[in-house]
Amino acid sequence: MDRIELHDVEYGACTALVGRDQSVLFVDAGSVSRFTRAEDAEISARFSRIFARYDRAARRDLLLTHYHRDHTSGFFWQLRRAPGYFSRVYLPRQPVSADGGNAFLLTALFSRFFAAPESSFARVNTSCLSVFERLLPALRPEHIAVLSAGDAFRFDGAAYRVLWPGPCFDAEVQARVAPHADALCGAVLALPGGARFLEAAKSFCAAYAETQAAFSPASQLSGEAKRRRAERLSHLLRDLAEKKPGADGEALAPLRESLERVRPIYTELQNDLSLVFHNERPHGDSENDVLFPGDASPAVLERVSGKLFPRYYAVAAPHHGTESHVSPAIQNLSVSHFLISNGEYHAGGEIAEAYRAAEAVCHCTNAHACPAAAETGCCSRLARCFEQSARGALTLRCPAAGGGRFAPCRIYVFGHSGVWGCHCDRR
Repeated sequence: MDRIELHDVEYGACTALVGRDQSVLFVDAGSVSRFTRAEDAEISARFSRIFARYDRAARRDLLLTHYHRDHTSGFFWQLRRAPGYFSRVYLPRQPVSADGGNAFLLTALFSRFFAAPESSFARVNTSCLSVFERLLPALRPEHIAVLSAGDAFRFDGAAYRVLWPGPCFDAEVQARVAPHADALCGAVLALPGGARFLEAAKSFCAAYAETQAAFSPASQLSGEAKRRRAERLSHLLRDLAEKKPGADGEALAPLRESLERVRPIYTELQNDLSLVFHNERPHGDSENDVLFPGDASPAVLERVSGKLFPRYYAVAAPHHGTESHVSPAIQNLSVSHFLISNGEYHAGGEIAEAYRAAEAVCHCTNAHACPAAAETGCCSRLARCFEQSARGALTLRCPAAGGGRFAPCRIYVFGHSGVWGCHCDRR
């Protein structure tokens, strides 16, 4: 890996790992914001410039950590706009049940078809249901992979290992959603034609399990066989739309009330289903040791803590660096650089004090959610960066502190007003 480039997309995430061979691996590309703060332009204009930066890359891969809008929206926008842009896409595995009794996916289906109308910026994200349908026109089936714990992928000649999630988490996910899913199923059955819809929903869930397995790295199926599985899944989803009970708001009220109760659980589970990955170490410590935990909770990161390296060059702060996802498992590591993607969002949360206090240089895409920036300016200003000299030097002496020049750490923040090393208070 040659360098890491973080892009300010307001409250969202878009990180590009740039290889020495000029290949690119995007880790997420999404935002919940409608407009860019500084430019008063649609957020799509921001993503247009980001993706255009890598037009000449030898290869453009994207890894989606999880299915929340602040990680997916730019990716899906680019997929519609330029179907041939991405070379390969890696997806996070969703919990499945082969018999169709899948509480998690049923909750997603019921949210998709019955939740009260919301704007696209507030809707519960159910894009996991249609992701194969969106991808197939843009990529060959062989270039789509569903990753799970233990799987590996390659970028710029190096191997990266997925640590989470895996099938071991499936039963726990289903158990957390099951009580609500039972109520949801009962409410669906009470609708005219509800039994037929529920039967079709369970068929979709069983087909989803088969499709994910077909696109796993361990699958021996041909590209054509994978395509047939995905096309059948798309057909079943369209069939569900045709079988949706035509009920009025009053009849749907019990179902919608149940959906509101399960909504926060489903949302948090999507966070906990984030792909957590790091590079492999074939020869011990590496200057490129990186850890990307998506929005996994502290509890999840504790479960994988035994697989983490004691030291990392760069770690992406979980859940935009907010207090709710400060993880002791990460605090116990030796980290040289934290990557923090944050922005203004009413439901987002401020950047946690733990990152300001850590003995690491913080690279923040947006300082508006950071109390330290308002009080004392950028917390990195007096941080010692050991990439600058044998003994290290304050970041104020970094060649990139003035914007746009070489950063010894090879980490760059692309903001509204230029390219920076680590000074997050640049507007």
